[in-house]
Amino acid sequence: MKGLFIDWKWLGLSVFFAFVVLLVWGNVAELSIFLSVSFLLILLGFLAYFQNDWKSQLIQGGLFFLLLWLGIAVIYHPVLNIGFFTWDDPVTLLTNPLVKDFSFTKAFFTSPEGMYQPLVHFTYYVDYLLNGMNAGGFHAGNILLHALNSLLLLFLFRLLGVPTRLSYLTVLLFALHYAAVEPVVWLTARKDLLFSLFFLLGLIFYLYSQKIASVPRKRVVQGLLVLSYLLSLLSKPQAVTFPVVLLLMDYWKKDSFHWKKSLWSKGHLFLLALFFGSLVFYFAQGEVPDVSWGNRVILSAYALSFYVWTAIYPFHVSLFEPFPLVLEWYHYASLIIIPLLGGLLYFARKQKRVISLTIYVLVQLFFLLPLFPNSFILSANRYLYLSLPALMLALVYFLHRIFPRSGSTLVSILLLVFAYFSYAHVQYWELPSKWWDLEVKQHPHSEVAQNNRAYAYYLEGNPEEALRSYTRSIQIAPKRFEAYAGRSAILIEQKRYDEALADLSAALQLYPEHAISYYNRALIYQSQGLYEKALSDFNQSLQLDAYQPNAYLSRGALHLNLGNYDKALIDLNEAAKIDPTNYLTYSNRGLAYVRKNQLNKAEQDFSRAIQLNPDFPDAYSNRGMIYFNLGEYGKAITDFNYALRRAPQMVVAIHNRGRAYLASGNLRMACKDFTNAANLGFEPARIDLEANCSPTP
Repeated sequence: MKGLFIDWKWLGLSVFFAFVVLLVWGNVAELSIFLSVSFLLILLGFLAYFQNDWKSQLIQGGLFFLLLWLGIAVIYHPVLNIGFFTWDDPVTLLTNPLVKDFSFTKAFFTSPEGMYQPLVHFTYYVDYLLNGMNAGGFHAGNILLHALNSLLLLFLFRLLGVPTRLSYLTVLLFALHYAAVEPVVWLTARKDLLFSLFFLLGLIFYLYSQKIASVPRKRVVQGLLVLSYLLSLLSKPQAVTFPVVLLLMDYWKKDSFHWKKSLWSKGHLFLLALFFGSLVFYFAQGEVPDVSWGNRVILSAYALSFYVWTAIYPFHVSLFEPFPLVLEWYHYASLIIIPLLGGLLYFARKQKRVISLTIYVLVQLFFLLPLFPNSFILSANRYLYLSLPALMLALVYFLHRIFPRSGSTLVSILLLVFAYFSYAHVQYWELPSKWWDLEVKQHPHSEVAQNNRAYAYYLEGNPEEALRSYTRSIQIAPKRFEAYAGRSAILIEQKRYDEALADLSAALQLYPEHAISYYNRALIYQSQGLYEKALSDFNQSLQLDAYQPNAYLSRGALHLNLGNYDKALIDLNEAAKIDPTNYLTYSNRGLAYVRKNQLNKAEQDFSRAIQLNPDFPDAYSNRGMIYFNLGEYGKAITDFNYALRRAPQMVVAIHNRGRAYLASGNLRMACKDFTNAANLGFEPARIDLEANCSPTP
């Protein structure tokens, strides 16, 4: 039985193949590659049935897929070894509670990053289940999404009647384009890939529904269309443009276009767009630049010019273009794009494809222009992702129209150029400080670039360079709290507590709801023995942000030191619930159980700490004491030995091992340990030495 894409034998073969791979390979990277191969089989079957000359089409399709997969592999394979990026990835992934503990209720009714994208959070959660917090697994997911988008784009072009050769060339230009690097490599930008996936799928279902005569089947496909649109909206609100794009597709495909009838048939989709558009304003967070309407028009023209030029010439490699402090001549010169677009639409008014592609690009970019400023970003390459297919198709049509004989050759040369710049672009992501050095060079007056450069250098073990960038950021924007908070963390590590407290006070004065600053200040107070102040700041920090495992851990340790064992257990239980991978949580909870004489629970927690960190000597030493108290002296001596292999000068473990030897009847080894511990200045060991080993051996 033939469907739109494939008959059942092809589908069964692909599913079986993917199932076998799932059983054999547990790694997401390999699984993603082989699932892509399965998708390739489906697509080859689709191409075979879509053309009469199926053998010729099968060969052409095979060559196309070879180029597609080879190009994506060559450009993006280094990405699998790249970690999380310093900008937004920590908030989006590392501290986002939905990544490790996904809840549909939380995902649909909260927005950790100020962007409504519950489906994106769900895909992060799936990546976490498959690979933990291994960044390579997340990157493999992004690469797979980009590859699938390329395949769906080919489906779409074929259904729109784009010639096969032109479809192949356009898809390759899109797949290997340097403007696609940012959403593929930057994990926070997965929303652009995911919303595009379901956006394209919805367009395909729409075109397919027009080919079906059976009413029941048509309703099923239309239901899939609405579902795809909904999933796209749940990935990124930019998908609100979907109904308008459907109108453009009607205009593209139909000889007689009745816009009122077409508009009325999509009323339910426009209502969905209105609803999700309102969510953007509800969940929006962050400051926006104060720009006059006149300047917004000028900067919108500049941003639009930026996107058009970026599509054909890689003149700007940067994560963002900030709003300028002062408009320059080139901002005003960009206004020329408005009459140029008007002239294009007028003179090509009878050319449906030109009109459709031009309006499509304008529609996709409209809400991303500075006319609606919702962040400090004027323009960014990733915003171009779903507009690229139309721009590339227009470019391919143009070259083949101007150069009928050599159009494909010119596109192939352009393809190699795009692929080269994409590969070079990927190299910047391998070392975050390298990327932010470039950003600071291009935007020296951007405090965002300076802050992220500082954080990158801090993570790479260069705190002095990080301090310089934070200081420069404060000079640029003294009323922003981020640099003060970031610099204080480094000063705390350097034990420059007075300077750190001054920075934290400045940060909290500028932004009293910054939970991390309260947490860091509490750590300083705790180190200085100011326990009441520390406890107050821990409480304030957790009141502002309840998803802080380290804050629960630190407050629990403070309660433990103060003898508040029940409160310590409450905090440490919460820390273990949020982050079950931190060995220090279990070690401290084990100590709390010891204080409450719940030795079995304590032994389980120390064992869990050892499992998570086999080189942590305190857990061995503490578990050894439990075995000692339970009379299991052999196990106790073994644990003390493990502890001392990792910390030979751990005087408590030496002394306690001596006690275990003494209890088991090995006086010689006991006296040896008591002597060694006493020589290290441990008074309890000296007492045991005098009591049990006189005269001293």
